[in-house]
Amino acid sequence: MISGTENMRKEASSSIIRNLLASFSSLSKTGCSLLFNKTASELSNNEQFFQSVLLEIKVNVPFLYELLDALTGTVGCKSATICTIYGMIMHSRNMQASAIQRLWTTAAIKCHADNKVNRFFLINRS
Repeated sequence: MISGTENMRKEASSSIIRNLLASFSSLSKTGCSLLFNKTASELSNNEQFFQSVLLEIKVNVPFLYELLDALTGTVGCKSATICTIYGMIMHSRNMQASAIQRLWTTAAIKCHADNKVNRFFLINRS
């Protein structure tokens, strides 16, 4: 038998999930989120882009923002962590919402290239 408190918790949880699903259903329609912006010029200013995505989260799914803000640690860039988690959720709902993935791919490629260049100079220095 489910207690009254347990029943209230389940109802509250169901309500939160329904609200999140409604928000994500709306946002994941093509063009309704900043994550559909993919041009290099739009993504070139990473800090401004992350701040814009954070604002999108705060306005459209405030509960998710508050939850992620509370759960993420203080190591690294908290806004990038929250935006990345949001980007993963959005990408799983619509493959075209891939701006965050493009940013991280670009960073990974650049880092890999820089590491190769650094190794090349270290090896050929002697």
